[in-house]
Amino acid sequence: MLNVNLTISRIYQFIGEGIFLYLFIIPFYLPSEETGPFWSYLTVFTASSLFFLFAEKIRTYMPVMASAIFLGLFLLFILQYPLLLSLATSGFIGWRWVVHMMHGDLENERGLLSLTMTVAVIEYMFTGQSLLILLGTIQFALIIFGYMLKHLTMIYRADPEKELHLSKIPLLLTGVFVVFSVLTYVLFDPVKKGVSILVGFFLMTAGWLAEQLYALLGLDDYQKEPSSSSTDLNIQYEEPGDPVLENPGSIDQGEASWQIIDYLQIAGVILMVMAIIGVFVYFYRKRMSVYMSSPEQSHSVLQRFTPKEGQNRHHQKGLFRNRFRQKPDHPVRKWFYEFEQFTQKHGLGRRLSETIEEWFARIGFSPESVSIYQKVRYGDQTLTEEEIEQFRDNLDSLKRQVLEQKEEE
Repeated sequence: MLNVNLTISRIYQFIGEGIFLYLFIIPFYLPSEETGPFWSYLTVFTASSLFFLFAEKIRTYMPVMASAIFLGLFLLFILQYPLLLSLATSGFIGWRWVVHMMHGDLENERGLLSLTMTVAVIEYMFTGQSLLILLGTIQFALIIFGYMLKHLTMIYRADPEKELHLSKIPLLLTGVFVVFSVLTYVLFDPVKKGVSILVGFFLMTAGWLAEQLYALLGLDDYQKEPSSSSTDLNIQYEEPGDPVLENPGSIDQGEASWQIIDYLQIAGVILMVMAIIGVFVYFYRKRMSVYMSSPEQSHSVLQRFTPKEGQNRHHQKGLFRNRFRQKPDHPVRKWFYEFEQFTQKHGLGRRLSETIEEWFARIGFSPESVSIYQKVRYGDQTLTEEEIEQFRDNLDSLKRQVLEQKEEE
């Protein structure tokens, strides 16, 4: 049975990641004054996201690998994408599809939206491409409306007797999207002009600071005396009252001034980027410190950096790596590994920072049912045949509970 909420999350997060990737493609098209094949690129990502509708039917990774190869050839020969762009797009799609299938709802909306807006603003300061404003708008609408749709369907599925019915949700979202589109169309030019004014104000301020610095260092007298060769060459064109011809050295002075302004602009952008990164790091560290200060959760955070735990959970670093690495040889560890893969495919998988106890508490299972696994987790103890059979029966019971939960949804 299709998990509607999880599928919606995967689709809009997947497309949002594709939009974020395109921010790094735009600079490669600037020399030709183009913005690249954005609309066909967005169509490819949207079509690829629809494969999440059939996620429950995909049991191996070969279809994903084959689809990525086919997509790369399609982009290269049919859509005439450059080779590097074809490889990057198809590889990124395959990689992110696998990550979403492995981890379920990534809940990365805040970070994805923040990074998209930050990178788009920085690129706009350098390039002035109108596509960047449109791209940020699409990303904002996609994440906000996707997030709304996911939670509205959750509300309906939790209590179908509410006045808000599922049939009204598409109409509600369509109305909001139409209003948002009209406002975007009406305000696009004023917003673009406002952003241009802000960027222009920043550049004018940088230029004024450069002039003051130039005067403070006494560089305004530099090269004021024209060379004799320049005077001889230009004397026949000299007109009375022309300040440029009266002082040809001022041209060189102006060029030097503009060079300093350019350097200050670059330095200002670098400082702005560093400030933004510093803010992100500050809030991230603050969030982590609050998280670790909680007695109930400090164990899981510290356990994440425990060497043995890291070795035992290295399967979470990538699905393809898991697929081709050596599987656990002990039957109990092997069965538990297969159980983890089973729950991942049904949207109840273990998250990166979770212990087994936290994972089972979240999905409503008792950790006592897998207590036998803890004995052989690091190969420390030997189990009897009765314990092994009991563990296998417990896992079969847990799998049935997983399927029952999916049917209830």
